[in-house]
Amino acid sequence: MNFGEIMIMYSKMIAEETAKSLLGEEAIKDRKKFKINMSDGQEMWITGSNVSEAFLNGWKQLEGKLLTVTVDASSNVTETFKTYAEKWMINYKKPKVGKTWYSGMESIMANYIYPIIGDMPIDRITTLDIAKIYDNTSEMSLSLNKKIKIIIKGVLDSAVEDGLVQKNAANTKRLIIKGTKGEREPLTDEEVKNIKENFDKLKPEDALFVALLYHTGMRRGEVLALSWDDIDFETMTINVVHSLEFVGNKSEIKDPKSKAGIRKIPICDELKQELDKHKDRESYIFGKDTTYTETKFKRMWQRIVKVLDIPDATPHRFRHSFVTRMKNVLDAKTLQSITGHSDISTTMNIYAHTTDTDIDKARQKMNESQTTIAGKVDTKIDTAYNEETPSKLTQKLTKTLTFSD
Repeated sequence: MNFGEIMIMYSKMIAEETAKSLLGEEAIKDRKKFKINMSDGQEMWITGSNVSEAFLNGWKQLEGKLLTVTVDASSNVTETFKTYAEKWMINYKKPKVGKTWYSGMESIMANYIYPIIGDMPIDRITTLDIAKIYDNTSEMSLSLNKKIKIIIKGVLDSAVEDGLVQKNAANTKRLIIKGTKGEREPLTDEEVKNIKENFDKLKPEDALFVALLYHTGMRRGEVLALSWDDIDFETMTINVVHSLEFVGNKSEIKDPKSKAGIRKIPICDELKQELDKHKDRESYIFGKDTTYTETKFKRMWQRIVKVLDIPDATPHRFRHSFVTRMKNVLDAKTLQSITGHSDISTTMNIYAHTTDTDIDKARQKMNESQTTIAGKVDTKIDTAYNEETPSKLTQKLTKTLTFSD
């Protein structure tokens, strides 16, 4: 028996007891008829052999309607965070984001959010409940904690709009997002695969931004500060002489981070193809007459990660990825020059990550350099150094940096 049925049974008892107390057990036995004015303006007549029976008959007429209303009202109260969040994900997020992004959100829900507030009625969730989630993940990455915040806020904002919750408990300054920044990693194989599969879906300007990041390893600010005068199509090089910095929402052009930041970067064939698509070469490559504001850049990057389905990618991870790919193609000094690092140790120790492929190649070289434990070890090292010319660099980059492989 649910709450509505209990209340109806209780109301019947009250009606019967009231009739008995007012009229007595053997009160009026003649058939009685009463007119009741309904709240919607209609009239309802109830009849019975006495007052008690008339009221009971009236309840029977109203019973179905009351039960229906009660069940509908109680369904809102018993909606848990998880049941609502699952509907929110399917109806509002799945049509808008890529498979990788959606899968990542499902994983965050299942591992970090549902265990704490998943089974709680959504209208009973408090700021303290959400704080427990952040406490549990405080030792994890800052990026993860920011995603948790975005998801919870999104679900509760929607619940407020649907009338299930009066106030979003996540909208408060009392909740502090913690987490470790951690080491920046290069793009994963899955992310690179998504980039290649979806690159042609990007808007032309967005595609050029991605191509410059991917094929040059330039910093975000260096790419956004580029003007068409910085592109030398005769020598097939990019002259990096400025960087862009956001101050509030505005942008300012400044010098690169160091003297090493002023450099030339070779243009591979695939990057040239993207540059050639832009015939209107007015002043800045991004923004035409004026450089991008921070808001405009953020909107562009949101479009890019959504279309390419790489939710965790940042412009700086493209830089890490470039160095990791190029460390086996270019000598360390040349790679340092292209990336604009003052110290070669920065290039090799921070940006050049070791991959599984590197380990496999190392194993092959170890096998090639020595035979048996009793045999002779080949210690010959080729120390010859041939200076790389710009044309040779361009050829190497063209073979290595391609979206079409």
